[in-house]
Amino acid sequence: MARSNKGARDEADEIERIIREYGEERFAKRISNAICVMRNAKKINTTLELKEIIEKAIPTWKKRESLARVFQSLRIAVNSELENLEKALKDAVDLLKRRGRIVVLSYHSLEDRIVKRAFRDYKKDIDSDEISLKARCPHCNKNVTVFIKIKDGIIIQKENGLTLKRVKKK
Repeated sequence: MARSNKGARDEADEIERIIREYGEERFAKRISNAICVMRNAKKINTTLELKEIIEKAIPTWKKRESLARVFQSLRIAVNSELENLEKALKDAVDLLKRRGRIVVLSYHSLEDRIVKRAFRDYKKDIDSDEISLKARCPHCNKNVTVFIKIKDGIIIQKENGLTLKRVKKK
């Protein structure tokens, strides 16, 4: 009996970790407990059932934002999105040719941190022939990070509608 209680607690802790880490949700503990209580009572078959469980666990004034964060966190965990992003960035930088460019659009802070850290870490391992730039996409008005491999010090100021600004090197 004690083992099943420990297993249920471990499951609730893992759900809480996913929601807190990937969704940056402040009500992660409440939500994970509510999910586990309901799963012990009956199987959750639909996203509508899950939505109702989450809504009951959080304050009324935070429902919309919390729902979005919880479903985002579950999607990120199930698809291993952050791990795949890290691998894709490493592979992309390894494949980048001279004067090649990598442009990454990040849609939330978790992705943004991974992209910035990957470019910063990569810049530590290189000579001064590569730079990182900030740009604003004219189509979606999002900030993007552009990584450019150069050899002769030429920086293109405007290309394909993106205005580029050099980031200060440390």
